[in-house]
Amino acid sequence: MSLYFLGIDVAKAKLDCTLRLPNGKSRAKVIPNSPEGFSQLTAWLDSKDTLATHVCMEATGVYRESIAQFLSTQGFTVSVVNPAQIKAYGASRLARTKTDAVDARLIADFCAERNPPAWQPFSDDELALRALVLRLDALQTMRTQGKHPAEPRGYPLPVSLFSDPALTAAVRQCGCWAKWGVFPECP
Repeated sequence: MSLYFLGIDVAKAKLDCTLRLPNGKSRAKVIPNSPEGFSQLTAWLDSKDTLATHVCMEATGVYRESIAQFLSTQGFTVSVVNPAQIKAYGASRLARTKTDAVDARLIADFCAERNPPAWQPFSDDELALRALVLRLDALQTMRTQGKHPAEPRGYPLPVSLFSDPALTAAVRQCGCWAKWGVFPECP
């Protein structure tokens, strides 16, 4: 069983983290929700000599997926729990304050008390499939926007959309750019 419990309240731009120590006290840190922030978090945990840390976060939105995947590949036990469980746990403790820091502490306490099951990280195939599905959704949105004359047309795609060579090849192969009339050619 873990001696340290890390509660993470995830937002688009930042991660509010609370590390619950074996003596029940806690330490808090706010980091960016980015690869640089993830490195800061692991360095912070290393500086605290946290050998067996159980990490817990709520299953809200897509912003938690990167940090969950990263920490899981770093060897941490990661749990992703239903937000309703955390809310009910907070109500049982009569927690009325609602801030990101308080939520992170509540998540760490929940993890220590309830010991939720470990989350299973996505396999490489699942990650590739998810990227393709997201790409399809983006293309369908662009197609819809292209059919409405009042909407702007012909805007360039961000370069980051084509960072994966396999996705770029798949988009070029589908030939949808000219057919949909949104973009004259694939980048």
